[in-house]
Amino acid sequence: MNNPDEDTAVAQFGKGDKYFGVAMTMVTMPGLPMIGHGQIEGYGEKYGMEFRKAYWDERVDEELVRRHQAEIFPLMRKRYIFAGHENFALYDLTTPEGHVNENVLAYSNRFGDERALIIYNNSFYQTRGTIHTSTEINVGSQEQAHLVRKSLSEALGLKYDSQHFYILHDHKSHMEQLFPGQKIAQEGFYVELNGYQYHAFLGFQEIRDTDGTWWRLHESLNGQAVPSIKQAYMEMLLEPVLAPFENLLYLSAELCRNKRDSKAKASDLEAQIQSNLDRFWEGLESRGYTKVEGALAGEALCESLSLNLPLVEETDIKSTELEELGTPKAVQTASAAHQLCKWVVDSFAPEKEIEDQTWFESLYLDRRIQKVLVDHGLSD
Repeated sequence: MNNPDEDTAVAQFGKGDKYFGVAMTMVTMPGLPMIGHGQIEGYGEKYGMEFRKAYWDERVDEELVRRHQAEIFPLMRKRYIFAGHENFALYDLTTPEGHVNENVLAYSNRFGDERALIIYNNSFYQTRGTIHTSTEINVGSQEQAHLVRKSLSEALGLKYDSQHFYILHDHKSHMEQLFPGQKIAQEGFYVELNGYQYHAFLGFQEIRDTDGTWWRLHESLNGQAVPSIKQAYMEMLLEPVLAPFENLLYLSAELCRNKRDSKAKASDLEAQIQSNLDRFWEGLESRGYTKVEGALAGEALCESLSLNLPLVEETDIKSTELEELGTPKAVQTASAAHQLCKWVVDSFAPEKEIEDQTWFESLYLDRRIQKVLVDHGLSD
C-alpha cells in the first residue's frame, strides 16, 4: 500500500473503510502482501531508506490496531487460501442494467476444501449486481496460451444439483447466508455494497438436503443473513414447540396486565393459553419429553399467573433493583416469563436425565424468552 519513497498508507487511504477495503484486498490477493513501517499503528511520518530513526513524536492509534486485529490479521492467518494462483479467478460485477461496474473487485480462490469469495466496492457510491462468469484465465502455458472462462461454481468447485446448499460465513460481520448450489450455478451470486464496503466470504460449508428442509429454510430466510444458519435450521425444526411457547409468553404477560378487566376478556385469554399449552405439550411429546405426574393444568397456570404477579400500575419499578431493566411493562413480562418457565420445568421431563438449563437451551426456549423481553422493552 506504500513504499519508503511514497506517502504513508494513512496519508493515501485514511483510516476508515477505504483503507481497510484496500488492506483486505492486499492480504487476499495472490502474491506477497507487504505492510509498511508504522502502517498498522497509524503513523504518518514518511520514512526514506536512509532514515535511522523517527523524527515525529507519534502515538499508536489503538482503534486502528484493533480493527487490524479484527479484520486483517485473521485473513492473514488464512494466506494459504489466497497465496496461490492455480484456482484464482477474477469476476466482473454486472449491474441490473447490464453494465460492468469497474469499481468493484471480485475474485475467488481455494485451497483443498477451503474456499473464499472476496468482493470490494472501491467507490464512495452504493452498487449492486451479480457475479457469474470469470474473466479469461490461461490454463495453458506461457508459450502456448489457452484462455478459458469459468463460472463461479466451477472456479470454487461447488456442486450444482438441487440437493446441495452452501453456508457462507461473512468474515467481517460474522453473519451467515444460505445459498443453493444450483442457484449460484444458474444465476450467479447477487450482492449489494455500500461505498467502500467489502465482503470476505469464507467457510463454504456444504449441506446435502435429503428431505427438503434446507430448501424450506432457504425460502424462509429469502437471502437474509443470520448469526448461525444451523441454529436457524434447528429453530425451524423446533417451530411446533417454539411458536406456542412464544405465544404463551405474550399471553401470560397479557393476562397479568388485564386481570382486573372484564371476565369475558380474561376468559378469552385463558382459552388462548390453554390452546397454546396443548400445542406446546404435543410439540414436546413429539421430541421425547413426557409430562410428569401431577403436572399443573392450564387453569392452574392461569391462576398462578394471576395470584403471584402484581398489576403494572402496582409495580413501583423505582423501588426495586429492576429499575435498570426497563419499563414496568417489561418487568411485568419478565415476571410472567419466570412463572411460565418454572411451570414448564416442573411439568415436563426430557427423555434423558439432563439439567433443566441444558434442555431448556437445547430447545432454544431461552432465545424466545429473550426475543419477547426485548419486544416488551427490556434492556439487553
